[in-house]
Amino acid sequence: MLSFIKKHWPLIFIGFILAIILGLNLHPGKLVLGNDNFSPELNPKLTVIRSFFNPAWRDNRVLGIPSDSEQADVWRTLIFWLGSQFLPTWIISQGYLFLTLVIGVISMGKSVRLLTGDSRTSEFFGSLLYLFSPITIWIYFYPVHLFVAAYAFTPLVLWMSLRCIHSPTHTNKLLLLLVSLFMGTAALTATMFITTSLTIFALTFIHSLTNRHIKTWFITILIYLLPHLFWIL
Repeated sequence: MLSFIKKHWPLIFIGFILAIILGLNLHPGKLVLGNDNFSPELNPKLTVIRSFFNPAWRDNRVLGIPSDSEQADVWRTLIFWLGSQFLPTWIISQGYLFLTLVIGVISMGKSVRLLTGDSRTSEFFGSLLYLFSPITIWIYFYPVHLFVAAYAFTPLVLWMSLRCIHSPTHTNKLLLLLVSLFMGTAALTATMFITTSLTIFALTFIHSLTNRHIKTWFITILIYLLPHLFWIL
Protein backbone atom coordinates (compact mmCIF):
# COMPACT_ATOMS: atom_id res chain seq x y z
CA MET A 1 0.00 0.00 0.00
CA LEU A 2 2.76 2.47 0.93
CA SER A 3 4.65 1.71 -2.27
CA PHE A 4 1.47 2.35 -4.30
CA ILE A 5 0.89 5.70 -2.57
CA LYS A 6 4.53 6.69 -3.04
CA LYS A 7 4.35 5.85 -6.72
CA HIS A 8 0.98 7.47 -7.46
CA TRP A 9 0.74 10.25 -4.87
CA PRO A 10 0.17 13.06 -7.42
CA LEU A 11 -2.83 11.23 -8.86
CA ILE A 12 -4.20 10.42 -5.38
CA PHE A 13 -4.00 14.02 -4.13
CA ILE A 14 -5.43 15.52 -7.33
CA GLY A 15 -8.14 12.86 -7.40
CA PHE A 16 -9.14 13.75 -3.83
CA ILE A 17 -9.43 17.45 -4.71
CA LEU A 18 -11.44 16.67 -7.84
CA ALA A 19 -13.79 14.39 -5.89
CA ILE A 20 -14.58 17.25 -3.47
CA ILE A 21 -15.22 19.68 -6.33
CA LEU A 22 -17.47 17.26 -8.18
CA GLY A 23 -19.37 16.35 -5.01
CA LEU A 24 -20.09 19.99 -4.21
CA ASN A 25 -21.26 20.76 -7.74
CA LEU A 26 -23.48 17.75 -8.47
CA HIS A 27 -27.13 18.75 -8.93
CA PRO A 28 -29.32 15.69 -9.56
CA GLY A 29 -32.15 16.17 -12.05
CA LYS A 30 -30.79 19.39 -13.57
CA LEU A 31 -29.33 20.09 -17.01
CA VAL A 32 -26.37 22.38 -17.62
CA LEU A 33 -27.14 25.65 -19.43
CA GLY A 34 -24.18 26.91 -21.43
CA ASN A 35 -23.46 30.02 -23.41
CA ASP A 36 -24.27 28.38 -26.74
CA ASN A 37 -26.91 26.24 -28.45
CA PHE A 38 -24.79 23.10 -28.93
CA SER A 39 -26.67 20.72 -26.65
CA PRO A 40 -26.81 17.33 -28.39
CA GLU A 41 -27.79 15.60 -25.14
CA LEU A 42 -31.30 17.09 -25.56
CA ASN A 43 -31.88 15.07 -28.75
CA PRO A 44 -28.68 13.29 -29.82
CA LYS A 45 -30.37 11.23 -32.54
CA LEU A 46 -31.62 14.36 -34.32
CA THR A 47 -28.19 16.00 -34.03
CA VAL A 48 -26.47 12.94 -35.55
CA ILE A 49 -28.93 12.92 -38.46
CA ARG A 50 -28.31 16.63 -39.13
CA SER A 51 -24.53 16.12 -38.96
CA PHE A 52 -24.55 13.30 -41.52
CA PHE A 53 -27.27 14.40 -43.92
CA ASN A 54 -27.16 18.19 -43.77
CA PRO A 55 -23.67 19.14 -42.56
CA ALA A 56 -23.15 22.38 -44.50
CA TRP A 57 -26.49 24.14 -43.93
CA ARG A 58 -28.45 24.47 -40.68
CA ASP A 59 -32.07 24.97 -41.78
CA ASN A 60 -33.26 24.54 -38.19
CA ARG A 61 -31.90 27.97 -37.29
CA VAL A 62 -34.04 30.97 -38.20
CA LEU A 63 -34.35 30.80 -42.03
CA GLY A 64 -31.23 28.67 -42.31
CA ILE A 65 -27.55 29.54 -41.91
CA PRO A 66 -24.28 28.02 -43.16
CA SER A 67 -22.70 25.59 -40.74
CA ASP A 68 -19.24 26.34 -39.38
CA SER A 69 -17.76 22.89 -38.79
CA GLU A 70 -20.40 21.56 -36.44
CA GLN A 71 -20.34 18.08 -37.98
CA ALA A 72 -16.95 17.65 -36.27
CA ASP A 73 -18.89 17.18 -33.01
CA VAL A 74 -20.53 14.01 -34.30
CA TRP A 75 -18.35 11.67 -32.19
CA ARG A 76 -19.46 13.25 -28.91
CA THR A 77 -23.05 13.21 -30.14
CA LEU A 78 -22.87 9.51 -30.99
CA ILE A 79 -21.66 8.75 -27.46
CA PHE A 80 -24.52 10.83 -26.04
CA TRP A 81 -26.94 8.92 -28.27
CA LEU A 82 -25.67 5.58 -26.98
CA GLY A 83 -25.69 6.84 -23.40
CA SER A 84 -29.24 8.14 -23.69
CA GLN A 85 -30.47 4.59 -24.18
CA PHE A 86 -29.86 3.76 -20.51
CA LEU A 87 -28.90 7.00 -18.69
CA PRO A 88 -31.04 10.02 -17.71
CA THR A 89 -30.33 13.18 -19.69
CA TRP A 90 -29.17 15.09 -16.62
CA ILE A 91 -26.42 12.54 -15.93
CA ILE A 92 -25.14 12.88 -19.51
CA SER A 93 -25.31 16.67 -19.33
CA GLN A 94 -23.45 17.04 -16.01
CA GLY A 95 -21.35 13.89 -16.36
CA TYR A 96 -19.72 15.08 -19.58
CA LEU A 97 -18.60 18.33 -17.95
CA PHE A 98 -17.32 16.57 -14.83
CA LEU A 99 -15.46 14.05 -16.97
CA THR A 100 -13.80 16.76 -19.08
CA LEU A 101 -12.57 18.50 -15.93
CA VAL A 102 -11.01 15.27 -14.64
CA ILE A 103 -9.48 14.42 -18.02
CA GLY A 104 -8.02 17.88 -18.56
CA VAL A 105 -6.46 18.21 -15.11
CA ILE A 106 -4.95 14.72 -14.97
CA SER A 107 -3.73 14.85 -18.59
CA MET A 108 -2.02 18.18 -18.05
CA GLY A 109 -0.06 16.72 -15.13
CA LYS A 110 0.96 13.70 -17.19
CA SER A 111 2.02 15.93 -20.09
CA VAL A 112 4.11 18.20 -17.87
CA ARG A 113 5.76 15.13 -16.36
CA LEU A 114 6.85 13.89 -19.79
CA LEU A 115 7.97 17.34 -20.92
CA THR A 116 10.07 17.98 -17.81
CA GLY A 117 11.80 14.64 -17.42
CA ASP A 118 9.46 12.24 -15.63
CA SER A 119 9.13 14.01 -12.28
CA ARG A 120 6.16 13.21 -10.00
CA THR A 121 6.47 16.66 -8.43
CA SER A 122 6.09 18.34 -11.82
CA GLU A 123 3.08 16.12 -12.54
CA PHE A 124 1.40 17.22 -9.31
CA PHE A 125 2.00 20.94 -9.81
CA GLY A 126 1.11 20.72 -13.50
CA SER A 127 -2.31 19.32 -12.58
CA LEU A 128 -2.76 21.62 -9.58
CA LEU A 129 -1.95 24.84 -11.44
CA TYR A 130 -4.16 23.84 -14.37
CA LEU A 131 -7.07 23.07 -12.05
CA PHE A 132 -6.82 26.35 -10.13
CA SER A 133 -6.02 28.58 -13.09
CA PRO A 134 -8.53 31.40 -13.83
CA ILE A 135 -9.46 29.79 -17.16
CA THR A 136 -10.97 26.79 -15.33
CA ILE A 137 -13.47 29.01 -13.53
CA TRP A 138 -14.17 30.98 -16.71
CA ILE A 139 -14.87 27.87 -18.78
CA TYR A 140 -16.98 25.92 -16.29
CA PHE A 141 -18.91 28.79 -14.73
CA TYR A 142 -20.82 29.31 -17.99
CA PRO A 143 -19.61 26.56 -20.33
CA VAL A 144 -19.25 26.81 -24.09
CA HIS A 145 -18.67 23.29 -25.33
CA LEU A 146 -15.87 24.00 -27.79
CA PHE A 147 -13.88 25.67 -24.99
CA VAL A 148 -14.69 22.81 -22.61
CA ALA A 149 -13.42 20.33 -25.22
CA ALA A 150 -10.26 22.36 -25.79
CA TYR A 151 -9.64 22.50 -22.02
CA ALA A 152 -9.99 18.74 -21.63
CA PHE A 153 -8.72 17.18 -24.81
CA THR A 154 -5.79 19.44 -25.73
CA PRO A 155 -3.74 18.14 -22.77
CA LEU A 156 -5.07 14.60 -23.36
CA VAL A 157 -3.96 14.61 -27.01
CA LEU A 158 -0.67 16.21 -25.97
CA TRP A 159 -0.09 13.44 -23.42
CA MET A 160 -0.92 10.67 -25.89
CA SER A 161 1.23 12.34 -28.57
CA LEU A 162 4.23 12.48 -26.24
CA ARG A 163 3.71 8.83 -25.34
CA CYS A 164 3.56 7.96 -29.02
CA ILE A 165 6.74 9.93 -29.74
CA HIS A 166 8.63 8.25 -26.90
CA SER A 167 7.26 4.78 -27.63
CA PRO A 168 5.55 4.44 -31.05
CA THR A 169 3.87 1.12 -30.29
CA HIS A 170 0.63 0.04 -31.95
CA THR A 171 -1.17 0.49 -28.60
CA ASN A 172 0.00 4.09 -28.20
CA LYS A 173 -0.89 4.89 -31.80
CA LEU A 174 -4.37 3.46 -31.36
CA LEU A 175 -4.89 5.41 -28.12
CA LEU A 176 -3.83 8.63 -29.85
CA LEU A 177 -6.22 7.94 -32.72
CA LEU A 178 -9.13 7.36 -30.33
CA VAL A 179 -8.55 10.42 -28.12
CA SER A 180 -8.11 12.58 -31.24
CA LEU A 181 -11.75 11.91 -32.10
CA PHE A 182 -12.90 13.91 -29.10
CA MET A 183 -10.97 17.00 -30.21
CA GLY A 184 -13.68 17.32 -32.84
CA THR A 185 -15.89 19.17 -30.35
CA ALA A 186 -13.22 21.88 -30.16
CA ALA A 187 -13.70 22.27 -33.92
CA LEU A 188 -17.28 23.52 -33.57
CA THR A 189 -15.49 26.69 -34.61
CA ALA A 190 -12.54 25.75 -36.80
CA THR A 191 -10.30 28.52 -35.46
CA MET A 192 -10.36 26.89 -32.01
CA PHE A 193 -9.23 23.59 -33.51
CA ILE A 194 -6.43 25.39 -35.39
CA THR A 195 -5.10 27.17 -32.30
CA THR A 196 -5.18 24.08 -30.08
CA SER A 197 -3.59 21.98 -32.81
CA LEU A 198 -0.80 24.51 -33.31
CA THR A 199 -0.11 24.37 -29.57
CA ILE A 200 0.17 20.57 -29.73
CA PHE A 201 2.33 20.72 -32.86
CA ALA A 202 4.74 23.27 -31.33
CA LEU A 203 5.21 21.52 -27.97
CA THR A 204 5.64 18.06 -29.46
CA PHE A 205 7.97 19.34 -32.19
CA ILE A 206 10.28 21.09 -29.73
CA HIS A 207 10.27 17.99 -27.54
CA SER A 208 10.95 15.73 -30.54
CA LEU A 209 13.74 17.99 -31.78
CA THR A 210 15.39 17.94 -28.37
CA ASN A 211 15.16 14.15 -28.13
CA ARG A 212 15.83 13.47 -31.83
CA HIS A 213 12.46 11.89 -32.60
CA ILE A 214 11.53 13.90 -35.69
CA LYS A 215 10.38 10.89 -37.71
CA THR A 216 8.00 9.71 -35.00
CA TRP A 217 6.76 13.30 -34.64
CA PHE A 218 5.56 13.33 -38.25
CA ILE A 219 3.82 9.98 -37.78
CA THR A 220 2.20 11.22 -34.57
CA ILE A 221 0.83 14.36 -36.23
CA LEU A 222 -0.59 12.34 -39.13
CA ILE A 223 -2.37 10.02 -36.69
CA TYR A 224 -3.80 13.04 -34.86
CA LEU A 225 -5.13 14.65 -38.05
CA LEU A 226 -6.54 11.46 -39.57
CA PRO A 227 -9.90 11.43 -37.71
CA HIS A 228 -10.57 15.06 -38.70
CA LEU A 229 -10.13 14.76 -42.45
CA PHE A 230 -13.86 14.14 -42.95
CA TRP A 231 -14.68 17.73 -42.00
CA ILE A 232 -11.40 19.49 -42.85
CA LEU A 233 -11.59 18.30 -46.47
